[in-house]
Amino acid sequence: MYNLTATQNATDLLEFIVAVNDLGSGTFMASFMLVLFVINFIMFKRDDNLTALLYASYMTSVVSIFFMLVGFMDIMIMIIPIILTAIFTFLKMTSKD
Repeated sequence: MYNLTATQNATDLLEFIVAVNDLGSGTFMASFMLVLFVINFIMFKRDDNLTALLYASYMTSVVSIFFMLVGFMDIMIMIIPIILTAIFTFLKMTSKD
């Protein structure tokens, strides 16, 4: 059974998100970033797939940097979208379209 005392005593949104993220061993913000990436990809789907992946990874990396600075997530989760942005930028630069 989970101890939800920390989430019940949270006085603001930051304390609540940090408590829920700690309760889930850091998977809450990682899941949030994945959902944000998928939503951004669908939103930018009007372009080709590589461009949509590049835009979605860029937007997710910007949001993840902000969330890391605020203290919502660990730095390791923040690095993943930045690496994806670098990979998709390289693939976009080398594509022949």
